[in-house]
Amino acid sequence: MTDPVPARLRERHNRVVVVDRLHDVPPNEVYLVEVDGRRAVLKRSTGPRGDAAVEGRAQRLAARESPLPTPAVLWVGRDAFLAAFDPDAPEEGADPTPEWCRVAGRGLARLHSIGFDRHGLLRADGDPANSAAGLRVDADGGTWPEAVLTLLGEFRRSVADTEYAAVVDEVAEFVRERPDRFVAAGDDGAESEPEPVLVHGWFSPEHVAVRDGAVRSVVDFEHAMAGAAEYDLWRLAVPTFGLGTEREDCAAWRRFREAYESVRPLPAGFEARADAVRLVVAVSYLDSLAVQRGVDGNRDRADAVRDAVRERLAALRA
Repeated sequence: MTDPVPARLRERHNRVVVVDRLHDVPPNEVYLVEVDGRRAVLKRSTGPRGDAAVEGRAQRLAARESPLPTPAVLWVGRDAFLAAFDPDAPEEGADPTPEWCRVAGRGLARLHSIGFDRHGLLRADGDPANSAAGLRVDADGGTWPEAVLTLLGEFRRSVADTEYAAVVDEVAEFVRERPDRFVAAGDDGAESEPEPVLVHGWFSPEHVAVRDGAVRSVVDFEHAMAGAAEYDLWRLAVPTFGLGTEREDCAAWRRFREAYESVRPLPAGFEARADAVRLVVAVSYLDSLAVQRGVDGNRDRADAVRDAVRERLAALRA
């Protein structure tokens, strides 16, 4: 196995030993390591859609500015970061129990207390190889529709060499034609730009551990961005609670929403913008499939996602 430990990290410590590989799904891999005799977790990007330099900094920001327990980030490099070992880290396959919904709903609302001055993707502020460098929002105009277009551009790169690029283009065209659908506040036609907050991007039971009535650990900020809170909510809700499918659990979604609203109100226009935001969320699943598994061996699933996106797009255009 090629040594996954960056040279700059080895230079900082007397001894760094790889104990085990915990996770290896593109575009990242995760290792349990011992650093000068103490256990830690090393996450390393292995593909172009991975950006550990941003993820580590987003996790560091969350640990510093939110009350949620997040493993301390010990070092961040150009394509990797080192975090403290967390015995309370979430477990794979965890379920959205009633307790999880109530506690995690409040937790996500607290995470969304971290705000930005504009919407957009996050980048290292300065040299990403410098662990002290912070984060910046990579955006010119900084509006939510512009950020959505930038995000769709990232998704398109994942499927650029496949027939699925066309459906991403169709959604991007809709966003350019109808940016108002992403800032609508209600039936009266008024517009309200959503507040830009720290979006986790996948606030699911596998990334948020809940025990004894409290959030114990939040990990995996690899989809983090400065964006609308509703994108975080819908990206969690659709797959976790099966919204729009035969396994739909409306009670669990309602429980999560009520818990969120007990701490922070839903953004004005949440319902008015829901269909448009869920359209982008649907495209994000095509991106995840392409990056993590590839579409060649998963065409039935990719076709199903594409068809669902087009069906949702047609309804929005009607």
